Amino acid sequence: MYKRLGLDIAFERYESQYDCDTALAGHADGAYADSLFLSKSARFQKSRVAMRTRTSCGVVSAASLRFRAAKELEGRVIAIAPQTLSEQIAYEGVRSGGVATTEVMYPHIGSFAVATGMLRDSQIDAAVLPEPFLTEAVQHRAKALYRKDEGWRGAVVVNGSNARHKLTQQQIQTLRKGYNMAVDSLNKQTKTHAGFKYYQNTD
Repeated sequence: MYKRLGLDIAFERYESQYDCDTALAGHADGAYADSLFLSKSARFQKSRVAMRTRTSCGVVSAASLRFRAAKELEGRVIAIAPQTLSEQIAYEGVRSGGVATTEVMYPHIGSFAVATGMLRDSQIDAAVLPEPFLTEAVQHRAKALYRKDEGWRGAVVVNGSNARHKLTQQQIQTLRKGYNMAVDSLNKQTKTHAGFKYYQNTD
């Protein structure tokens, strides 16, 4: 998509927010962080925000448990990604079922991909997942016990410490345009997916 728009850009996937932070200090021209990690990372705070993002997120339970409501999370295990919005979303989900947050365990799993796989294999009871992992989990019959539209907010930043990292305003606008085009394409597929949404960048 970006090639068609004339922007020469390559994406590299990292398994955790900490890995993105490390990459930003090295060879990466930019990186993504959710709003909580962004507020805590000195490296991200020194970088230039190119685009802000919003998407759905939620607490989902393993299909094998056949949970129907958040109240069934009492005494269970919810995987969260450390230093992200996961903990906040997990607490909200637990409280929505009338369960005390202290009655649930929250192991740290830094990779959403790993957490999604563990959920599918019933290695964990539940997990906090943003899109696209939320839809993937529900497609594999995980139960969404709590969902929050626009609950996962983050930003793409570019490293301004080196001249080769600096994007022009036109390039940043193209980055946003490509993202919004992708969002439109994904949202058109919601009927065949889980019905969750991405939201366009409006900066």
